Amino acid sequence: MARSIGYFYDLIIQAKEGKSELSGLAPLNDNSQRYLNDNASGSRLAVWRMWAYIVAVIAWLLDAMFEKHKAEVNSIVESLHYGTLRWYHRIAMEFQFGDTLIWNGSKYSYAVVDAEKQIIKRAAVVVIDDTLQFKIATLNLQGRPTKLSPMQLSSFMAYMTDMAYPGTKIALVSEDPDLMRIVLRVYYDRLIINPNGSLVTNSSLFPVTEAINGFISNLPFNGRLNIQRFVDAIQSVAGVKDLVLEASEGRYGQLPFAPTGREYIPFAGHMVLDEANSSIQYFAYE
Repeated sequence: MARSIGYFYDLIIQAKEGKSELSGLAPLNDNSQRYLNDNASGSRLAVWRMWAYIVAVIAWLLDAMFEKHKAEVNSIVESLHYGTLRWYHRIAMEFQFGDTLIWNGSKYSYAVVDAEKQIIKRAAVVVIDDTLQFKIATLNLQGRPTKLSPMQLSSFMAYMTDMAYPGTKIALVSEDPDLMRIVLRVYYDRLIINPNGSLVTNSSLFPVTEAINGFISNLPFNGRLNIQRFVDAIQSVAGVKDLVLEASEGRYGQLPFAPTGREYIPFAGHMVLDEANSSIQYFAYE
């Protein structure tokens, strides 16, 4: 934190008081607060005091500039910690499909940064045993995560082979979303929700299903789906008086469905509700 103008003024006064040849400069035992009081009172000030204050202001400005520069340098250094999971995440997000890496004598980089070619829009890096596992996805036209093509994956692997530490084991996961299957009983207010789950005021809207899909889609990439928060999101829907989540299961790829338990981390990094195989029943709340 930058030191104050008063701090520097007092340092100058201390140096002045230590010089016997300057003992004739009045007032003696000056300090920053006394200077400010005298200046505010309209009293005439010794020229040397004004110059001391000007130098103090300059010293304060320089100190503040150094503090800002230090913060900027520290920020850059912290973002360039090679080999950390955050660094690998940043490197993954900087991948440019279709561009060649250039060796500049100390590291690989792109000749030109082109955000249009940065196709990795979602990424997570985790350590499984002694292997770095990259979960990656791009976005479709609807803004939802979707898997990369085989050509894109191959190019990304070549990129990471150049960027990673030699000998680093890398595994890529870029797949269709995990599926979530639920069995849910919803007790609804008949003034707000119809027996089929649609809104009384707009039969084309199904607020419970929308709340479920919204909750899942808003999860961080590779984030945990917490079942209690999932239930709370449904419970907060206008017109939902009560509910019972009888079953909650997740599935990756062609593996069988398995209970999600208290929390579920999608293997693909993202997931969707399997509406076709889920059951949401509505009962009027009495």
